[in-house]
Amino acid sequence: MSRFIFFILASLFFTDFMRSQTYYSQTYEFGDDIYPQNELLKSIVDQDTLYALSIRRCPSGNCTEVSKININNGEILAERLFDWFNPGYPSKDVMIRDGEKIVISGKHGFFEEARYDLLVLNTGLDSIAHFEYAVEGDIEYVGNKSVISFGEYYIILGFTNTISDPLPSNMLWINKGDYSLDTIGFVA
Repeated sequence: MSRFIFFILASLFFTDFMRSQTYYSQTYEFGDDIYPQNELLKSIVDQDTLYALSIRRCPSGNCTEVSKININNGEILAERLFDWFNPGYPSKDVMIRDGEKIVISGKHGFFEEARYDLLVLNTGLDSIAHFEYAVEGDIEYVGNKSVISFGEYYIILGFTNTISDPLPSNMLWINKGDYSLDTIGFVA
């Protein structure tokens, strides 16, 4: 009988405990429904914060929206639309958190205007810096695939479509201190 009473009390305790947990359900629209390319590319969870990077279609072409969301209650803490910044599509690993910085790689332009981009934000999504990096040669366009933090460098991995050699991969080694381009390595 004492086991039965213990089982009933334990069941009531755990049932009440489960009922007291907070939860929420929230649906987010990253981008809008007009263009099929509007989608979430990358998210980073840091303690109770979710940083979300989405690609959108803007009048000038592909653009980027970065959101900061409280994962405990679903509240959107900050959002930034960069209508001039293209993270690449379908690149998925183009955003990292590095200390108090959010670092996003991208690309823009064609032919002699083709460039890789590095956008640096603080954790409140305020802009810290934006840099462009050119690759020499008979370039048609560049493609951005990912960015990583490695020691004292940010490394952008991408490809460059040239007229003479289509799609060679390259790595851009960028100094974290001053964001200067240290090395461009081509991968066969």
